[in-house]
Amino acid sequence: MIDAPKIVNGKTVSKPLPNLHIEHYLSMLDKIIPLIAVVLAIGLIAAVVCYIVVHAVVKVLNWRPLSKRKLTFLELTPPANISRSTQANDKLISVLSGISPSLTFVDKLLRHKQSWTLEQPSTRSDGIRFVTVVSEKEASNYKQVILSSLPDVQVKIIPDYLQDYINADNCRVLECKQTGPWPLPLERHDNLEDYDPMTHLAGPMTQLKDNEIMVRQLVITPLNPNYASGIIHKLMNNEDVLTHLNKKRASPLKGFFYLLNKLLFGITDLITEAFHGSSGSSNNYAQSDAHNRQQVAQRLKPARQLSVFEQERLASVDHKVRQSLFRVSIRVLIVTDNKTEMNKRSSAVKASLTPFTVPKYQSLAVRFGSKLKLVNRY
Repeated sequence: MIDAPKIVNGKTVSKPLPNLHIEHYLSMLDKIIPLIAVVLAIGLIAAVVCYIVVHAVVKVLNWRPLSKRKLTFLELTPPANISRSTQANDKLISVLSGISPSLTFVDKLLRHKQSWTLEQPSTRSDGIRFVTVVSEKEASNYKQVILSSLPDVQVKIIPDYLQDYINADNCRVLECKQTGPWPLPLERHDNLEDYDPMTHLAGPMTQLKDNEIMVRQLVITPLNPNYASGIIHKLMNNEDVLTHLNKKRASPLKGFFYLLNKLLFGITDLITEAFHGSSGSSNNYAQSDAHNRQQVAQRLKPARQLSVFEQERLASVDHKVRQSLFRVSIRVLIVTDNKTEMNKRSSAVKASLTPFTVPKYQSLAVRFGSKLKLVNRY
């Protein structure tokens, strides 16, 4: 039974609750915390499922107009001798990617994208050719931009050369994927006079038989200029960008459990501090951490000091993310009746990508793709 409150100097003074009541509340919290954890877990799972469903629907709605649009195949025939810097080629790609019809509000809402391809078909009769595949409505604009940048190049419209090979049973599709986070660049080759990696890329596509064909295809989709704004902000504040990029590559399931674990520990710390108070050392640490974060936010000090090695690596990341950005899918089609020849050329394609490898950071890995990719270029 609880004693009645006393009256001192006309004021009511309550006695402190006995320990029994505190233990009663703590025992109730022990029962409530698991329930809260279950509710939060269900909510997070529902949010993840909704995100996956919405993302899939947007992907389908974005794919349909691309697959149904009419395409034009432009064959580019360069002169025998041509010398261009890599910077000039970068500018040309940026200008070509800027050619796109105006998007409506619905197109922007559904994230409709405009894609085009650069292709290198190779046959015994025609050799290695250069073909760009664009929307029929924008074909004249592409042709005009190419001729204004490369006046010596011949441009002509050709039929779809892949129609005879789409249903072939003796074909293989290879897909090339980056092994590291996308902001880490591949090995650059700026001085093409000393070394041109195109010689390695073209090697597996030579000496074909009459019934064989190989095609290297790059599907290019321009990205929003603000796509890398978060990384640029971290670079400016000297934050640990490399660790951040590696965390983003973690599996969604691992990220989900990490978030759930962090949330539960946060609730536990909050309850502990509410009933027992915080220690002096934890208060000092929290105040120091808050002061440090405030100085970093106001750009009065960097988030941390970088080593010389990190400075070089992050300089290459900064150079890449400040350029025009594209999402590029790289595929290689091999059509041959000889299985041994198929495996031989597949191995040669993998070896031709070695010059672009940055050891321990970035490279291109090859895996088998689906034949369905032949039907839909995008």
